[in-house]
Amino acid sequence: MKNLKKINQKSLFFIAGVFVVVAVLVSLNLSGKVFGATGGGGGGAGGGEVDGGAGATCTLTGFAWSGYENRSGMGWIGFGPQNNFRVDVDSNGLLNGYAWIGDNTAEGSIGWVKFGGLSDFPGQGGNAKLDWESGELSGWARACSVFQNGCSGTLKNDAYRGGWDGWISLSGTTADGDSYDVSWNSGTQQFEGYAWGSKEVAGWISFAGSNYGVTFTTNTCKSAVGDGGGGFDYSVDIETLIIPSNESNTVEHPVKISNNSSSVREVSLLFDVINSKNNFGDELTITKTKDNTTSCTPPAHGSCLLFIEIEYTTVNGSRRSFSTQNIPTQSEDIKRDGKLDITILGEGEAYCYPDRSFALINTPITWTVEPGDDLKNPSYEWSGSEELSGEGKNVEKEYSSTGIKSASVKITHDAGEQTIICSPTVLIFSDILFEHL
Repeated sequence: MKNLKKINQKSLFFIAGVFVVVAVLVSLNLSGKVFGATGGGGGGAGGGEVDGGAGATCTLTGFAWSGYENRSGMGWIGFGPQNNFRVDVDSNGLLNGYAWIGDNTAEGSIGWVKFGGLSDFPGQGGNAKLDWESGELSGWARACSVFQNGCSGTLKNDAYRGGWDGWISLSGTTADGDSYDVSWNSGTQQFEGYAWGSKEVAGWISFAGSNYGVTFTTNTCKSAVGDGGGGFDYSVDIETLIIPSNESNTVEHPVKISNNSSSVREVSLLFDVINSKNNFGDELTITKTKDNTTSCTPPAHGSCLLFIEIEYTTVNGSRRSFSTQNIPTQSEDIKRDGKLDITILGEGEAYCYPDRSFALINTPITWTVEPGDDLKNPSYEWSGSEELSGEGKNVEKEYSSTGIKSASVKITHDAGEQTIICSPTVLIFSDILFEHL
C-alpha cells in the first residue's frame, strides 16, 4: 500500500485560514472535529455521515396504565415497539408515532394514541416532548378513537366519546387543582409519574407500577437522558483497519467519540504508546497523532473525532486478523475502551485504498486498487459515496459534502469477479473545519 498523504489538523487550520476571518478561527476549538446529532448512516461501505448516537432516534417500550377512581379507565397503553405501533424520540426530544390502548386486536380496544404532528392544543404546550437534560415530559398526545376517520377532522358524537375530546396531557394541573407530571427516574431507568386524560373517561395515566413501566429499548438511550444533565455517558467506535501482507507503513486512523447524554464533557485518549506483535511476526505501534491532539468535546447527543497513528510491519502469509487492540479513553471518572480490529490481507490478495484518510471539501481524492497476483485480464468498476464511479486501477473524486466517504471496486477477471471494499474510509471537512453534520 502506498503511503497515505496525511493532512494533520495544523495543516487543515492553515488551509482554512485562507477562507475565513482570523477572528473566527481563533474562536474554534482545535481539539477534535465536532459533529452534530442530525443522524444519517454510519461509515463503512455504505457511506453516510457520522450520526449522533442516542440522540439520533430513541424508541420507547413498555406499558402505562389508565384508570380513574372506581372505574377501569382505558386500561393498558402499549408503546411497543411492534410492527403496527411504536413511539420514537428524536434528538430534539420530540415524540413521534403511535401507542395502542387495549390488547393487540381492534376488538375491545380503544386504539391508537398519536404522538407528534398535532395542532390546536386545548391548553399550554405543544406536541409531546422530552427534555433530554431534566428528563421531564411535557405537551400533548391524542387518542384517535374520538374522530370519525383517522386521527383528525370531525369528532364522533359526544355520547359515543363520553364527553372526552381525546387529549392526553403529560404535565399540568387538573380542573380540580391536582398537579401531575411524567419524568425519567435515573435510578429505576424508566419514566414515572402520571399523565391526565379526562375525568369522564381516561383519568390518571400511570407510567410506572409494580409490574409495568415505560422505558427505552437500549441502554445507550437510557444513559442519554435525565439526572439533571449530570448523567454523562459516551462510547468509543473505531472502524476496522484493513492492511496488506509484506508491507511497512504508517497511517492515521479515526476514533469516534459519541456523547450518549445531554451533558457535555471533554474526552481524552488515555495512552502514550501501544506496542503489539502476533504469532505470525506482524508488528504494530499505536501512538497519538503527531500534532498531539489528545482530546475532543462531543456536543450533547453528538460526536467528535480523534486520530491515532498506526505504524505497522506485516509479513507474508494468508489472510488473518490481528488481536483486537484496546484504545483507552477517559472523561473525568468515566473510562471507556475502543476496540480496534485489524485485518491483514493474504499475500497477493486484492485490496483498495484512498491516497489520504481525511481532507477538505472539494479536494481531489484518488482511490487505487491493487488487483493481486493471480488475477488474469482484470477490469474494474468503481462505486461509492456521492455516486463515485469509474474504471481503471485509479479513480479520482472531489466530494461536495462533508462526512465519511467510502468506496468499493468490482474486479472482473478470467476466473470470475469479486467486489473489494476499500480501507480506510475518507473523512471530508468543510473549509471552516468544524461544521455540524
